[in-house]
Amino acid sequence: MDKKRFPSAISLPVVVVFFLVFAILIYFMALDKAWFWVATMVITGWFGAQAFLSTSYTFSGNVLHIKSGLIYNRKLEISSIRKISKSSRLLSSPAASINRLSLIFNKFDEVLVSPQDKIGFVKKLLEINPEIEVDKNVQIP
Repeated sequence: MDKKRFPSAISLPVVVVFFLVFAILIYFMALDKAWFWVATMVITGWFGAQAFLSTSYTFSGNVLHIKSGLIYNRKLEISSIRKISKSSRLLSSPAASINRLSLIFNKFDEVLVSPQDKIGFVKKLLEINPEIEVDKNVQIP
């Protein structure tokens, strides 16, 4: 079966804010000698780093596999995707960039993704399901 993988784009401001917040919290907890909470924050930060580094979107037949970190792993039937539009919402999602695409599927479901190659990603979706509506704000040549 033909597989095509699209890694997530990563926004530097998102990474900097994430790690800065964790570093500041860890610093103040260490000053208070709250070692349990320091360890908890370090472990949580490690899980967050895994999410940033491993987020990807893989096409396998008619299924889009969305993976982010060690926890988020979703299979999405491409035939269920109804619409693609641009999004910069900061909702928690399997996207390491603020430059995102919104995939509307089923009746009211949505997932935000941020593939590095947005054009190739959308073209691959349309190749599999040409019925997907692409919002005019998504630039596809």
